[in-house]
Amino acid sequence: MRIVRAEARLGYAPANNLGFREATGRFLIVLNPDTRVAPGFVAGLVAASAAAGDQALVTSRICLFDRPDEINTCGNTVNFGLIAACRGLGEPADRWGTADEVASISGCAFLVPRPLLEQLGPFEEAIYPYLEDTEISLRAWVGGFRCVTAPESVVYHKYAIRLKPEKFFFIERNRWLVMLQTYRWRTLAVLLPGLLLTEGLVWAGAATMGTDHLRAKARSYAAIARMLPVARQGRRRTQRLRRRDDRSLLARLDGPVPVAQLATAPVAKIGLTVANAVLAGYFGGVRRLVRW
Repeated sequence: MRIVRAEARLGYAPANNLGFREATGRFLIVLNPDTRVAPGFVAGLVAASAAAGDQALVTSRICLFDRPDEINTCGNTVNFGLIAACRGLGEPADRWGTADEVASISGCAFLVPRPLLEQLGPFEEAIYPYLEDTEISLRAWVGGFRCVTAPESVVYHKYAIRLKPEKFFFIERNRWLVMLQTYRWRTLAVLLPGLLLTEGLVWAGAATMGTDHLRAKARSYAAIARMLPVARQGRRRTQRLRRRDDRSLLARLDGPVPVAQLATAPVAKIGLTVANAVLAGYFGGVRRLVRW
């Protein structure tokens, strides 16, 4: 084992990119520090990578640390507005024993083969922190690669849903920056009505969380405007990599937003449920239009 010590605390994306540069193996594995792994953790990831022809990002079956029989996430779901959520959160772990294609890996525990990383590029440090795993996953799909789960690779993660105002600010800023980098302009135009409805839902959710979250959401718009040059640079890189059109990408994404993970108040849950019925119908129409 060779330990590389950074000169300062870098954070998730920059520190993992440092590890990518220093590592010499064929397979690169990212693992959060607040985890423990089950026997066979590495072997399960490598086997799933081999089954995918080393052309996929491979994510573990991640269970809750204090409730190991329940799922934290088995890959992430991603809404067309790039609202990401844990796939299978709170469900029995033994129900998630099948290898699947997913919209996004979980940045908590995943494998990337070195040849794929060399084509795909490392984490996007400009949007750090938050949504780095969503961004690199969408980049992989656009680039003609895949995201898959490795159910034989089991990790136990100390996870809790905590959405403090500062985290909310970064997520909302990065959500739009990643959209600007990823979607074609005509796709954004077709999605715009649904994105505006989703924006309304986010504002409503912020209102239920308090004044600080409303301020954080408002600040995110100014930050997006300041970072448009960053988004343009990231867009050029992603579009140069493009091997798939947005039809294939949208086929991996969901319409509704994850009610259970985003709302705690009963009124908010009811509102999201009603809105999701509208979003589901709208997104179904969008998929048909984009196919056309």
